[in-house]
Amino acid sequence: MTTRDIIEKFYSAYSVGDVETALSLFHPNVRHRACPQNQAIDHCGCFEGLEAVKERIGMILRDWTFKAYQPEFILADGDRAAALVHIEAVGNQSGEAIEIQSAHFWRVKDGLVVEADEIFDTGTVDAGVRKRAG
Repeated sequence: MTTRDIIEKFYSAYSVGDVETALSLFHPNVRHRACPQNQAIDHCGCFEGLEAVKERIGMILRDWTFKAYQPEFILADGDRAAALVHIEAVGNQSGEAIEIQSAHFWRVKDGLVVEADEIFDTGTVDAGVRKRAG
């Protein structure tokens, strides 16, 4: 599979809740950074290794139900890819609906994702988290 094929397979699986297939595309020593400068949201930060990424996804699914999780476009060049992803979600405890775009940056090696970086509107997500907690 090409880098593009791997990334497209991830989105196809994750968008329908097939987390097992999505995670099967990650290297055991994957490094995943999601808005690491934001420490107010528990699923932001640096996650080293597949188990840490699984824990992050568990936190996300604990808090949110996705209504849409679709790439608007994917650019791939060699072992790297970038995507702009449209996300709609509802807070599981608050019922708060959010709509954001997230920029994803990937690196693939030997058919597995070894780096995944994500940047999204933490203000919108944080507001949903605070409404849940408040």
